[in-house]
Amino acid sequence: MDDNIERNKEEIIHWIDSLEDESIIRKLVDLKEKASQSVNESKAEYLIKDDFEKRWAKGISHDEMKRRTLEYISNLPWKD
Repeated sequence: MDDNIERNKEEIIHWIDSLEDESIIRKLVDLKEKASQSVNESKAEYLIKDDFEKRWAKGISHDEMKRRTLEYISNLPWKD
């Protein structure tokens, strides 16, 4: 992350820690909730556009899944 952004975040955190005004704190909580909702909505839009059902229907065979799993396990660093 950019140093300027990190510095700004630290300043905001210190400012929030020092807040005593309840109305400002309430506004910040509202802002946080709105930001969380917009992130969740964009994820939901992605999931709708994702066509998961079509990808699931294509899938892979049991033998292919078994082969990939065994290959993955054999390549783990702790596997000797």
